Amino acid sequence: MGCSRLGSLLARGNGLNARAAVAAALDEGITLFDTANIYGQGSSEMILGSTLPRDGVEICTKGGFVPPVPLWVLRTMKQALRPIARRNVGGMRQRASSLRAKSYPQRFDPASLARSLNGSLTRLRRERTDIFLLHNPPVTFAASQELWRWVEAEIQRGRIAAFGISCAGCAADVAWLDNTLLSVVQLPASSIVPTPGGFLADARTGRLRIMVREIVGPGHHTPDAIAAGLAAVVSAPSADVAVLGMSSPAHVREANIMFQAALGKLSSREGAG
Repeated sequence: MGCSRLGSLLARGNGLNARAAVAAALDEGITLFDTANIYGQGSSEMILGSTLPRDGVEICTKGGFVPPVPLWVLRTMKQALRPIARRNVGGMRQRASSLRAKSYPQRFDPASLARSLNGSLTRLRRERTDIFLLHNPPVTFAASQELWRWVEAEIQRGRIAAFGISCAGCAADVAWLDNTLLSVVQLPASSIVPTPGGFLADARTGRLRIMVREIVGPGHHTPDAIAAGLAAVVSAPSADVAVLGMSSPAHVREANIMFQAALGKLSSREGAG
């Protein structure tokens, strides 16, 4: 379950609806929840932390983007803006898209990442995260021994179970494979479907757990497009996890129907083969 819209200003409904979506995901058998420190200005992690059980699920969160002000300030501002957003959804979506394009500044030094991890664990109500990803890191940090010493220390402390990156999956990202502490990579579907290239062309990626995001492109969130995208990812031998954004119980149920249909078609083809 992709959780970028949980607690978002523009998500339909309220916190109760978001928690109902997480509960529906659990009922449908979803066990991995993908979030980040900045999703919903921290609300996404808070919703997961108050809803998910302690056992039987995995949480993937990310760090690297640094908000210009503390997240609690942004959450307070969001509550004031929510009534306006409901009256002007189209205009607010355009402005939000513009802000996302500018994005937050990035920090990948150990002190900043430690603050990010501390905040995430507090909001998630956990002592460790199952997966911690660097959020779109520049490839220059792949050679940072300071970064890798921090990662190793956090794994040894038990606060990070698995470490990885969320990246574009281009050939330059191969530099990250030089360190075996990297065990998870999140990539856009465009780097896997129809055939893996760039980053995945390196044989060492075979040891990684591959999470696939952006299953459909911007503005193409129709049921047919989602079904086709899921089917393509499910069929890709490089893919281990398909990450699809969901923000309501209806989204969850519809997505699971599409996913099961994609699995059924794959099984039929394999049986025929």
